[in-house]
Amino acid sequence: MEAVPRLPMLSFQLKVSPEATSFAKLKQ
Repeated sequence: MEAVPRLPMLSFQLKVSPEATSFAKLKQ
């Protein structure tokens, strides 16, 4: 997975930062 560029992933994480955090909390 390191071969895949992390630019899109980073932008996506930043875009869905609040949602990602809440989702991770729910998962945990």
